[in-house]
Amino acid sequence: MPDYQETQVTGKSWRRCYRVVAENPLGGTPAINYAQEDVVQLEGGEHIRRDAGLLVASLKPGTAGRTFPLLNPATGEQVGTMTEAELFASLHSHFLFTARAAEQAATPAMEAPDA
Repeated sequence: MPDYQETQVTGKSWRRCYRVVAENPLGGTPAINYAQEDVVQLEGGEHIRRDAGLLVASLKPGTAGRTFPLLNPATGEQVGTMTEAELFASLHSHFLFTARAAEQAATPAMEAPDA
């Protein structure tokens, strides 16, 4: 017996990271958690998404100097390299940059006194 309203489909599928969470526990091992999903794009453009689990990268002694390629997200072309320690340093630096910008935006500007 055939499946109800069965149709043949054409499309493509791939795995992607849809969320990144950086863990920095006090006294613990820093880690980056990559939430993955499998995506199927049907011929008409509709996407079907399915959870594909968590990929964890921990900054452990001995891994800080490990180098990985930096890739352009739009093209996949390698544009440089970075160590895992530099990655964690860049996240730390971006946090401070963002926090300071938010603090400045929340602080009312001082007006010059009337002359």
